[in-house]
Amino acid sequence: MPGFVRPAVAEPAPAIDEAMRATSSPQPPTEAAAPLGDHDGRTLTVAEARRLRGEHTATQQGEPEPSSMPATGPLVLSVLCEQGHVSPPGSTRCLHCGAAVRAGSDGRRNRPDFAVLVSPSGERVPLGRGVVVGRRPRTSRAEHDRLPRLVAVESPNEDVSRSHLEVRCDEWTIVAVDLDSTNGTVLLQPGRPPQRLRAGQPTIIAIGDRLDLGDGAVVAIEAL
Repeated sequence: MPGFVRPAVAEPAPAIDEAMRATSSPQPPTEAAAPLGDHDGRTLTVAEARRLRGEHTATQQGEPEPSSMPATGPLVLSVLCEQGHVSPPGSTRCLHCGAAVRAGSDGRRNRPDFAVLVSPSGERVPLGRGVVVGRRPRTSRAEHDRLPRLVAVESPNEDVSRSHLEVRCDEWTIVAVDLDSTNGTVLLQPGRPPQRLRAGQPTIIAIGDRLDLGDGAVVAIEAL
């Protein structure tokens, strides 16, 4: 076509072309990477984080690391042994393992279960949130935002009331309350005469005591 001139296309200079190829070519690694497996050596696992948090807390408070003994009850005054078990204030020996109590370990902590109610059938029921015993027990009263456990006992003659007796822990003290039962409750303590509980009135009891609900239904209080 008259007057049309095709534009010239310049060829790349050899030096520039070589530099571009060198830049785009993969470079060999300087050293082989070590296999990492499932852990890269820098990531803190959940188990390690919990362990470190426990050590940090124990160091801050000057207390031994918490034990595996469950402490789910309310906050109460307590002391610790070297294993981290929680015992009543004033104790010289651990309630759980018998070890010596640490000096200066007084403080408020969650109370563990420390006693059980043994039913006539041999069932061992922790007293941590209270227990209601009866022929067909029911309750609407919560102990530390948790309903008491219900323990049914046999009563062929129906001498045991439907909701007959409540046993619960007040701080470190165990109390029994006759729930206005028809035939009453008798407290049996070693070396003492039988004592009839006053209906609706809390009575302090101890580990080793038994409670007779009538009709052959006797429950015992034992250490956990």
